[in-house]
Amino acid sequence: MHYANQYLVENDVSQNVNYTRRQFTAQAIGSIAALGFPTMAASQVTAFRQAVAETAARDSDLARFYRERGFEGIWTRSEDLQRRRALLNAFSDVLAHGLPLARYEINTVRLLMEDAKTPAEQGRLEVGLSQLFLQYARDIQTGLLTPSEVDSHIVRTVQLRDRYQLLSDFIGAEPIAFFHSLAPQSPEYSRLMREKMRLEALIAQGGWGPELRSGKLQSGHSGRHVIALRNKLISMEYLQRTVSQDYDDQIVNAVLNFQQAHGLSPDGTVGEVTRDQLNVSLTERLQSVVVAMERERWTNMPRGDRHVWVNLTDFSATIVDHDLVTFSTRAVIGAGDDDRQSPEFSDMMEHMVINPSWYVPRSITTREYLPQIQRNRNAVQHLQIINNRGQVIDRSAINFANYTEKTFP
Repeated sequence: MHYANQYLVENDVSQNVNYTRRQFTAQAIGSIAALGFPTMAASQVTAFRQAVAETAARDSDLARFYRERGFEGIWTRSEDLQRRRALLNAFSDVLAHGLPLARYEINTVRLLMEDAKTPAEQGRLEVGLSQLFLQYARDIQTGLLTPSEVDSHIVRTVQLRDRYQLLSDFIGAEPIAFFHSLAPQSPEYSRLMREKMRLEALIAQGGWGPELRSGKLQSGHSGRHVIALRNKLISMEYLQRTVSQDYDDQIVNAVLNFQQAHGLSPDGTVGEVTRDQLNVSLTERLQSVVVAMERERWTNMPRGDRHVWVNLTDFSATIVDHDLVTFSTRAVIGAGDDDRQSPEFSDMMEHMVINPSWYVPRSITTREYLPQIQRNRNAVQHLQIINNRGQVIDRSAINFANYTEKTFP
């Protein structure tokens, strides 16, 4: 998926991430803590507030917020130290959320904090910090990207938070706790964060070993290809350490567990599809986790005490009542082709049709079912053929060979 590759490149996952994070945190927090922002004289207060008013005027939400506060600061006063620290701590931790560090101009912010000496400069810095705060809050709450621009089949509308309200809520809250509350609070998001950390640690340790280059492997085989498979399964934590060179029951069970975890047909043998999945690199797996975290941010919204959750990837649908699954069933979705994919969306359910008739789209009728019926008129017996008057047509009365994809009525 092009989005996964493009998105992770922006995140700059590297071995220097932890050092950079520590280095910035120590420098930036030290710099801003050193800014005493001494008590201003009346003329200085006026210069500060004028700079805030002029800078905030370009943004209606910020202009309203500061106007209602008499253009008083929330970041640059000496009593705002905890807010400044909380903001910088949040910026230093963006990589843990799969967000690109460069997006928040941390080094630039640090330099601005060091250089803001005059009341006018501090006024401009004040508004700049609020702008960065709002950008960070939106990114971590509801995502960086617009879903429909990533994939036209994702037609959901992300519920963006009110920017003025965010600022109003922030000034009345404990800063660190407020920043922690911005990210999705779902168990899935927490699991993804832990998995991201685990994969990054494995990458730093050298990964899962070389690719498997064997043909089909199954019970009864032995030799170097089985040893390579064994070692990879051990490094992926699907198999406990063993010195066996045989494709024994332990390896069969490990392969079964791997297949089930990755949505593959569980047969305990390593064919082409299973081998390709075993060979997916840690970096690619990490990309998938980062993408999944972004998708969690898109759905970071109240789902209602009672809602229906359809999981397209595992073909299931559940009804959830007050966080408890009260009904679960299999779901049918479209194939992966562009003209067959089921759209991804969230909406208010207004009605339900029980046991509906399903009318096959023309594209599927002519491309998939017509060729089958032309070879055998009794194929796909579960389908009825109905004319434009709603009458069921006897198949024996139709010569399907007379029709093509374009002429099928």
